[in-house]
Amino acid sequence: MDNGTNADIVVIGGGILGASIAWHLARAGVRDVLVVERNAVGSGATSRSAGLVSRGRTDPDIFAMVGRTAAAIADLESSLGEPVGFHRTGSLRLAEAPETAEGLQRMHALLTAGGVAAHFIDAEKAHDVVPWLDARRARSILHVPDDGYVDAYMLTAAYARAARAAGATFQTGVAVTGLVRDGDRVVGVETDRGRVGCRWTIDAAGAWAGPVAGWLGLSLGATPVRSHYWITAPDPRLPRDHPVVSLPDARAYLRPEVGGLLMGVQEPTSHTFDARRLPADVAEMSLTGDDDWDLLIAHAATLKGYIPGLDDFAFAHHIAGLATYTPDGRFLIGPYPGIDGFLVAAGCCGTGVSVSGGIGLAVADIVLGREASVELERFRPDRFGPFDPYAAAFMAQCAAARGNKGRRA
Repeated sequence: MDNGTNADIVVIGGGILGASIAWHLARAGVRDVLVVERNAVGSGATSRSAGLVSRGRTDPDIFAMVGRTAAAIADLESSLGEPVGFHRTGSLRLAEAPETAEGLQRMHALLTAGGVAAHFIDAEKAHDVVPWLDARRARSILHVPDDGYVDAYMLTAAYARAARAAGATFQTGVAVTGLVRDGDRVVGVETDRGRVGCRWTIDAAGAWAGPVAGWLGLSLGATPVRSHYWITAPDPRLPRDHPVVSLPDARAYLRPEVGGLLMGVQEPTSHTFDARRLPADVAEMSLTGDDDWDLLIAHAATLKGYIPGLDDFAFAHHIAGLATYTPDGRFLIGPYPGIDGFLVAAGCCGTGVSVSGGIGLAVADIVLGREASVELERFRPDRFGPFDPYAAAFMAQCAAARGNKGRRA
């Protein structure tokens, strides 16, 4: 790569969003797509994701985006001729509070209208499919048989392989150091290997997306927030495959993981980070501490109501990564007024894997001038008006959005 390099489209970031965007553009016939990633493809937040893929939503646009991801998984498996790490285990979502049960009714209606199989089951049936689960306290239980979870790294690699096969190029080990501007238009990117001229620049840099936008004097309305989960040791009493279980009233979820359980629990106040001070590689960060196990202990009393055998499980690992949250829990997709040639695909609010296909398609729609597959106005990156994205109050709003995630769908 040198100062004479050009590309039609440069995507900054080789995580699951960058790879999906490249694939959606390349499969639409855009051959000159360059993805620039300073580490390895899928090595950032993507590699630490729990990978839940759930069609159970109450928001029609998010429902459509997850549906596109499900379709993309099927397309990739067909075109590549191999699995991409998706486990179609189904999902169970339990509602204990009346308002949560009302949400399940709306979810069921949207699923049914969208042609996705979903039905309510009783506690006995829930125990049959998930033997460790005691669902008797649930007011209602929604079963979505085609949901599941995916190895996020494998899915990212599949997007990238398919994108390359369709003509896209990936440059790894290359750091973007700035943007090149000509008046009101972004016309290229500066890297540690030279300048690349381009017609479109797409900021899909994940937790680092804010500083990229900052090179243009733009405020990106999202904050990197810690996301984490625990994994138990393999246990012969646990089935190797069963539905993902979501417990919104307990702010927790569980799924199978190599003979054990992966368990995510919402912390009351999530840790936030100044994106300007993040290291170049999330592997260089220490995101876990001894007190993190105290959070699991604090939730144990509530969780035992659903998981009577919780005390018998041996917890072996605590995994933490970064997710980027907005104050309103909605993504950041699209351009900024007054700046041409620059798009943002960020602020995934912990659902980047499940909506990766939908965001990839939405960005391709914008670049190609097509009618958008979802209503993008509500995801405008400039919707928060003037603000300081690094102010403590703003970062606290993003942390609160993370804390409320378990109750949203």
